[in-house]
Amino acid sequence: MRTDPASDETLVRALAGDADCLGQLLEASRPRLRRLARRVFGPRPPGHADEDDAIQSAFLRAVRHWRSFRGQTRGSFDAWLSAIARREACRLRDALPLSLRPLESLDLREESGSDAAAATLDAAEHVLCTLNETGREVAVLALQGLRQKEIALRLGISTRWVRSLTSSAQALARDVAW
Repeated sequence: MRTDPASDETLVRALAGDADCLGQLLEASRPRLRRLARRVFGPRPPGHADEDDAIQSAFLRAVRHWRSFRGQTRGSFDAWLSAIARREACRLRDALPLSLRPLESLDLREESGSDAAAATLDAAEHVLCTLNETGREVAVLALQGLRQKEIALRLGISTRWVRSLTSSAQALARDVAW
């Protein structure tokens, strides 16, 4: 008999040692975990870790630590699994090398390839070359859409320092003829 993966009964059976029920619970969570991992990763270059890597890693960790789960409801299971998936996605994201990708991959150019877009790209290159290494890392992460708090956590610096570096980059950008 196949149980409904969304029911608390499936969780009770999984807690009793039914591996198929645990598998059903994990698979039922996949779409939600994919959305969560996509938010954690944000924009990233192709060929790097993706949502499926994070989900697979989270599933392995959940199975490995299944006996430590103490909840009794599907909601507590979802929260427990989401915390594992978020941790795994952050671990994979933070393991990515923080290299300065070519600026073309940061979508600074307009599709039309106009002179204004080329000037914008030249100005951005000038600003990035003027900044120190930490300033460049902050600027690239900001261009990738990370918030100041996320940048600070990823680089291991204070949000105040990120704010200062961002302000410096903006001041440099204002000085360059856009």
